Amino acid sequence: MITFLGWLISGLLFIIAIFINRLPYMMENKILQEQKTRDSHEIQIESYFKELGGKEQKDVLNEWTEVLTFLKPIEDVNLLTDLVHRTVLYGSSRTIKILSIMAQYSYKGMAKDGNENKFMIYVAFLICSLKKDFSGQDIDPLTLLKVKINDISDAEEAYIQSINEIKKELRQV
Repeated sequence: MITFLGWLISGLLFIIAIFINRLPYMMENKILQEQKTRDSHEIQIESYFKELGGKEQKDVLNEWTEVLTFLKPIEDVNLLTDLVHRTVLYGSSRTIKILSIMAQYSYKGMAKDGNENKFMIYVAFLICSLKKDFSGQDIDPLTLLKVKINDISDAEEAYIQSINEIKKELRQV
């Protein structure tokens, strides 16, 4: 009887040791499976929006790019409202964050901080994010600004400082 009990306890300890040994692998597999499910879900959402809104995304990207490349403000409130509306519809969460910070900056009064170029830097961030949404390409906002602003090298430090401030704002939202 004692030997049987000893064998039973030894067997149970062996099974527990195997279980404890396999536990990290089981946890890792569970985490990987959850990550795959999450990634798959995000890809499905992205694919759905690309399928439905590819042309609209391109149009929104084009209109914001025109603001920067032609340095033309959108003076018609209805056109601006429509562009903001379409940006919210077809932009990623990152794009909408940038749009919200830019909107708050314009609501609070752009001239108050003494940086007349900061709004265009927000637009550059927005274009970069829309470009990422539309094509998957990453562009640095400073590179985009250098395309249009010919005297940027004279005030590059100020632009870099504003870009860093905006990046900090984005991390806080």
